[in-house]
Amino acid sequence: MRDGPPPQLTTRGDQIREALRHTATLLPAQGPITAFVHHNPLHAFEDLPFEEAVQRAREELGYEAFLPADRYRKALADDRIRESDLEQIAQEELRENANAPVTGEICASDLLIVLLRNPIPTVGRRLVRWLMEEGDAGRKLREDLPVAARHRLLNGHKGRNAEALQVQGLWKSCRAAIGRAGVGEHGRNPLPPVRFRDLLLQNTHLDIDASVHPFLIRLSGAFLDQGLASWSMDTEDLSFREAVARVYGGKVPPIAEPWASEFRDLLVEDAAAGDDEVDSIERSLVALGVDSAEWQTFLTQTALALRGWAGMFYQIEIRPDRMPVHAPRATLAGFMAVRLLVERAVSAWVVRCTFACQEPFPILRDRLSKEWEPAGQLSRDERTWRLFQVAQLVGLGAAELDRLSAVELSTLVDFLNKYGDQEIRRLLHLAFERTFHNGVLAALASHRSEPVPIPNAQVVFCLDEREESMRRHLEEVSPEVETVGYAGFYGVAMYYKGLDDAHARPLSPVGIRPKHEVTEMPLGDVQTHVFWRRLLHQRLALSRESITGGGTTLVRGTVFTALAGSVMAIPLVFRVLFPRLTARAHRRARSLLRPHPTTELSVDRVSRRISSIGELSGFSIEEMAAIVARVLQEMGIAHRLAPLVVVLGHGSTSLNNPHESAHDCGACGGGRGGPNARAFAYMANNPGVRTLVAAAGTPIPPSTWFIGGEHNTCDDSIELFDLAVAPEWACEQLEVLKPALERARARNAHERCRHFESFPDWLSESLALAHVEGRSNDLAQPRPEYGHATNALCVIGRRTLTRGLFLDRRSFLVSYDAATDVDGSLLASVMAAAVPVVAGINLEYYFAVVDPTGYGCGTKLPHNVSGLLGVMNGHASDLRTGLPSQMTEIHEPVRLLLVVEAAPDRVAAVLDEHADLARLAQNDWIRLVACDPVVGTYFRFDAGTFHPVEPELVELEERAASRAWYAGRRGHLPIARIVTREPEPK
Repeated sequence: MRDGPPPQLTTRGDQIREALRHTATLLPAQGPITAFVHHNPLHAFEDLPFEEAVQRAREELGYEAFLPADRYRKALADDRIRESDLEQIAQEELRENANAPVTGEICASDLLIVLLRNPIPTVGRRLVRWLMEEGDAGRKLREDLPVAARHRLLNGHKGRNAEALQVQGLWKSCRAAIGRAGVGEHGRNPLPPVRFRDLLLQNTHLDIDASVHPFLIRLSGAFLDQGLASWSMDTEDLSFREAVARVYGGKVPPIAEPWASEFRDLLVEDAAAGDDEVDSIERSLVALGVDSAEWQTFLTQTALALRGWAGMFYQIEIRPDRMPVHAPRATLAGFMAVRLLVERAVSAWVVRCTFACQEPFPILRDRLSKEWEPAGQLSRDERTWRLFQVAQLVGLGAAELDRLSAVELSTLVDFLNKYGDQEIRRLLHLAFERTFHNGVLAALASHRSEPVPIPNAQVVFCLDEREESMRRHLEEVSPEVETVGYAGFYGVAMYYKGLDDAHARPLSPVGIRPKHEVTEMPLGDVQTHVFWRRLLHQRLALSRESITGGGTTLVRGTVFTALAGSVMAIPLVFRVLFPRLTARAHRRARSLLRPHPTTELSVDRVSRRISSIGELSGFSIEEMAAIVARVLQEMGIAHRLAPLVVVLGHGSTSLNNPHESAHDCGACGGGRGGPNARAFAYMANNPGVRTLVAAAGTPIPPSTWFIGGEHNTCDDSIELFDLAVAPEWACEQLEVLKPALERARARNAHERCRHFESFPDWLSESLALAHVEGRSNDLAQPRPEYGHATNALCVIGRRTLTRGLFLDRRSFLVSYDAATDVDGSLLASVMAAAVPVVAGINLEYYFAVVDPTGYGCGTKLPHNVSGLLGVMNGHASDLRTGLPSQMTEIHEPVRLLLVVEAAPDRVAAVLDEHADLARLAQNDWIRLVACDPVVGTYFRFDAGTFHPVEPELVELEERAASRAWYAGRRGHLPIARIVTREPEPK
């Protein structure tokens, strides 16, 4: 969260606006689910160092910061955390105090290592008492004790009850030690809460949110609905506050709640004031008795109580262009104004029904605050339990504890308090990341491949880590092909409207608001055909809507179920049992009923005509030339273009998957990148563009042709565009490339399938391809693909740095050649476009794994789509933002390791120019390493500067093909070298 001098607030309205601005930073930044954009869920805390930020977020939001300690200890047992890395983390944490004695012969580093390696269960007061009196803890030592510690504790005592006597004596000594250490009572939440709801909850055991939220959810869903609701709220040109007043402010409000009359009176009073939403909020705050010094805290906590819906209102306010159908007049201030009115009405009803005297809210609030009782205190037994466990692990017996002075005991207990569960998880996480990052750097430093001298073809993929395996397999089956990586919008930021789309949508990184619109148009004189196609499309949509809507009504629903239920069940059964065959039949029928005409993109700007969404239609020749020249230079291939350059965007298609957009291209704002690739290829083939590009010093040879396409990351299909306008020689080149693409996508599907438990890995690649096609069309499949799960690395540099390495689909790959970058401007552009995208993806997955129901949206099983906006649990809940568990279950949460093949001073200069990149690197939201492109030395960015680092040189395992390395294994794999010893038969 940004620090700095507070703004000068001249009025109470200014104070509320500033409080709302602060509140907005803490709300989820997820827009409509149809345009899912990966981002850092803790974007409001990016000005803080990562470790401090996640702790602050845990305190303010209540979400976890790291995995449970047991997950890390399992990684330690599996050698996924090296002992040497664990010891280094402990030394760095303690610094000059590492060898300082904590008590007796035990130094700080040894004690910390013991805490890191061994679990100490957290138990409550009652459970402690039961374990000591009824369980084994009061009779037996821990079973996992080191032999030396057990020997010291038993001290030669033998006999039937010797162990029990020693344990009981140790427990008594630990209780006495806690008393002698002078440890005070540790209370929780000593201050009374700011929200009136919390005060009422403790005194009346009635939660007003239980009444406020269901009603507010219905209001919000109806107001923001994008066309799914059977009954619309009819709120065109009305704000949320105005719409609610119009519907519920009449003499007989259409609700049967016991507080309906209070709510109607408040709406009438609020409407009569005739002022704006901020003034309405101020009146509610005063009425609720909230002191002005607490307004920011109150508004923040109130909004966070229903953060999904509050965040959606704010996202629509700042980016209405991302709405799938229409953008209502939604604002965060309007949402809060209505919420506070509902809260006042419900509170008034609770007070009237519960308290004998009808005190005004401010007076009642003061009285309840004085009566506030903090949560329970930590008992002496709870504090003793941890010391009792640690004493066993280090072999500290009862007699030794009794001999310790009060100062020594205080030092020991303070150390244990400091390194509680959260700190232990933090340090284990750092060790886990270090082991992974060191392994990656060792592999990169130990490997270099030779560049492809004269590639027959260049295939450009999005930088997406899912394309890492596709690129690797393509290079394995066709070594004469060079693959390239770039941000998947390919520099073409645009609003795009497909042939069957009702509205244009942005296809660009979320931080860029496009200024141009491109439309897919039928090629040639087929207007009549297109008219009938669209008419049929509308009629089918109306039929589906009629069937769906009719099935939810009492009379028509009963009749429809009786007459058509059995008929409709037939295709449903086939969808579930034979998804792939049913999808093929469906596509065949659709092609007969609605054949797709040959189309082209309206990329050229024929005039200064403004589009339907208020942006320029198409690009000028000068704009296209600037895009093409810049992108080719940033890729590092501007002066060594192959005869055929295939530019592939990517997207994902799956059935019954509300989060389908989250599988699409992050660089396209959660859209599919095929139109961007197609538009870029059109620009690069344009003769006028080539003339201007050549004049600027980046000539495109006449013997080079660009073809745009799209790779479907779910079913691994590849669609190529505009082949009809390609010259014959380019088509011949493409025919040579196509078999390699076919083999590569089948291999890629097989590698992906190793993460699917339902697919035996010994099956063939063709069956793997059929399997992923089936998953894509399976109505009951919660895991059509795993999306960005497993991402952990980003390499910006030449392909020679990573070509031939098995990176296990964990690395974003961005092409860049420092040798062609004279002044570092290309690096700045590449990093500015790529790093925010990959960092957002990485952090979204990180937090969704460490807290699946806090930062993530939990399991898909109870999800229902609400208004094309998001998902709810059941029929009414807060909007569940973030990623579902089915997308993240195989992901390991590690911060992104960003390796940039450029001189450290060049990378530092980029950070100086781009504050957003500097913030990510300096505050350790990503781990940054520079690799000198000339001598190959590595430099780690730490504490604001680059420091030399010498990765360990290792002998990488070698295999002749990727499948030989991953065969029979489903988990994460170490990096290996894939050596294609001889060309495979065509």
